[in-house]
Amino acid sequence: MLGFSGLPCHVHQTHAMSLTFGSLCPRLEDIDDAVFNDEVELKFNAYGIPLAYATAYKKGGKWVLPWPCMSFCEEPRKGLKAADIQSRREERRAEREEELEAVALEIQQRREEHRVQRSTLESFTLEACRSSVEHQAWADSAFRRRAQELATQALLQEEVVAAQELVAQEEASARRVHLELRTQEDATLSVMSNAAQERRHLQARWAQTMAAAEACAKGSPGLRSALAAAERHAAEQAKVARLRAQRCDELHAQCQRIAEETAQCQRHSEESLQLFAREAEDARWRRAAEEAYQTGQALEMMDFERRRMLLRRAAKKT
Repeated sequence: MLGFSGLPCHVHQTHAMSLTFGSLCPRLEDIDDAVFNDEVELKFNAYGIPLAYATAYKKGGKWVLPWPCMSFCEEPRKGLKAADIQSRREERRAEREEELEAVALEIQQRREEHRVQRSTLESFTLEACRSSVEHQAWADSAFRRRAQELATQALLQEEVVAAQELVAQEEASARRVHLELRTQEDATLSVMSNAAQERRHLQARWAQTMAAAEACAKGSPGLRSALAAAERHAAEQAKVARLRAQRCDELHAQCQRIAEETAQCQRHSEESLQLFAREAEDARWRRAAEEAYQTGQALEMMDFERRRMLLRRAAKKT
């Protein structure tokens, strides 16, 4: 059945539908951009009009065609052919390939940057692990040295305490000896004074006796024998006095010797105390120097850790 233009009636009906829904029907290039992809092939009728041209709407995020229609208002005016559509598809495919190549190149560049950053991070991590191991080893060695120093200090302290106890014992013995020496010296002085008094008394009595004996000897011969006995007794008393004086001298020499030994013990005790004081002072200075060295090492390690942290932050920022 032919219409008023000599074309089939369904053509007029399709044309009427296209005119009716003209406000809803997009252009061919819009439908081609939104609906058709590389797998869809356009089919044309005998008049060169695409059969799959219809109003398109969104369904599930994709353009769909609810019914087939034909448009006389767009296709004849645009005059687009399958070759033009195919060429445009080829152009779009080329553009997509270029975009994909650009994206692939960007992905490759990002992968390279990520690989460089990862290698840098791995190197920093390895350096951090190495420095941590070195720091741990240094801390262990410092702990061992500190333990040795503490053990040596404890032994030295024990030796100082023992020396102080020995010095205290020596001082106590020296005080006892000095007290005994003073006692013996006082006894010797008292004996010497008593001996001197007795000697003077005996000399006075001897002088009196001799005077009386001489006076009596002139008148009686028996008194001469008594005078001789008195002289013998006086000689014996003088001998006893000499022996007592000699004993007093020996005791005085012994007291002097004991005093010298006491002074020597005191000097030895003072020298021992000074020696132990010097050793304790040297140990204290050595310990202070070791602590200063350890403090310097710790400060250097903290400075190294801070610089490494700054480098790590700078690497993360880049």
